[in-house]
Amino acid sequence: MKTEVMLDVRSVPPPMRHPKIFAAWERLPVGGSLKLVNDHDPKPLFYVFNAEKAGEFEWTPVLQGPGTWSVSIKRVASHKKEQLIALSLTVNEVAARYPKAQEVLIRHGLDMCCGGIHPLELAARAHGVDPAALLAELNAVVCAGEEPERPSWAKEPATREIDVREELRDGGEPFNKVMAASAPLRKGQTLLVRSIFEAAPLARALENKGFEHWAHRAGELDWKLFFRKRSAR
Repeated sequence: MKTEVMLDVRSVPPPMRHPKIFAAWERLPVGGSLKLVNDHDPKPLFYVFNAEKAGEFEWTPVLQGPGTWSVSIKRVASHKKEQLIALSLTVNEVAARYPKAQEVLIRHGLDMCCGGIHPLELAARAHGVDPAALLAELNAVVCAGEEPERPSWAKEPATREIDVREELRDGGEPFNKVMAASAPLRKGQTLLVRSIFEAAPLARALENKGFEHWAHRAGELDWKLFFRKRSAR
């Protein structure tokens, strides 16, 4: 029996939409579909799926505005990594076993002192956090492979910084804005881009302009993309 889940995120605050969508996606069996209803073209979400779920989904537009957009996202494969964390573990157990998870816990306000004795699921609900979304975020962080060592130039304050996360969540395409921000940079100067995904096409475009890059995943839908001008192309 095929599974189709309807998810209307038009009334959900923009910062909470992607976590809610991916939590619903992670619960789908192979062959199941997520029918998403949104108030703008979900292109940014498509980019995130391409970056993080390549080979696992089929994306089919159903309704393309104006006012309402709908897509069907079918799960055609599952490449889930081992799930190390369970909702039955206490906050303190997760923090002690997986140091990389501490940043996620702190960002969601989960107390590792007085509240640390509670299971993750109970602590998440007490703070108004979707337990499934929190679990997916924690496992993504602790199961991720080690990123390359941060180069020395990415440890210094960036010459310029641009944050396009909100624009991406709202359906915008800030590619030209980022390229414009990079244009005045001289050899040795750096640009920091805050994004909701790694943005490989942007990295390739800037490499063609003489930049090298280094990417750091700071959290779920939160990436720091560093670029340094190497040559005067």
